[in-house]
Amino acid sequence: MQANIKEYTTRHYRSYTQYNRWLQACFLTAIAHIGLPESALLKSAEAKSIVGGLCDYGCGTGIIVATAWNLGVFPAMGLELSKNVQPVLHKDAQSLVHLLDLSDVIDWGAFRTNFKFNFQWATEIADHIAPENRDNFCANLANTANDGAYLILTVQEEGRTYWQGKLYGLGYYYAASRTDELASIWSMPSISGPCTWLPNNLMVFRFETEDKHVTR
Repeated sequence: MQANIKEYTTRHYRSYTQYNRWLQACFLTAIAHIGLPESALLKSAEAKSIVGGLCDYGCGTGIIVATAWNLGVFPAMGLELSKNVQPVLHKDAQSLVHLLDLSDVIDWGAFRTNFKFNFQWATEIADHIAPENRDNFCANLANTANDGAYLILTVQEEGRTYWQGKLYGLGYYYAASRTDELASIWSMPSISGPCTWLPNNLMVFRFETEDKHVTR
């Protein structure tokens, strides 16, 4: 088992430092341009707030969660399917990442509370969920979204309409203008990184418990 983990780490995360830096740039530009006020993200840890902050669904090495935490985002949580990432978890994300199967509806009782996040990050994860489990994955997103939350989702281009349909029924409205703006930023030479297809796969959603006809 240890040999398999080492092989996995070598094969998939050989350049993870460069990859992490690029992910950081994508995340930082997202929170700068998405339209959420600082008060929706930056909270005092002493307040023990369980509403607000960020969750990364399929967080990998935890670089987004670590970056958010170090910026003062609270709460900041990462959910990951694979135990194989444990050897390469970012040092600042060790206590923030939870190993959970996102293809099953999450039992929040394991956390003894019910988190609701204002910012949801789900890049390079949705297409890896088996089709028969995608309703569960979408339910996990909706069950942990605060009213007015923004979701950053990436899927293969041919699946954009499919995912928009699934999420719309749960209260997620596709934010076309914000998607185009952020995709343009991610395509800039100063940002563009190892996953050059990501801007084309990007979709931004806003979660609303009722249609408020706000600008999306």
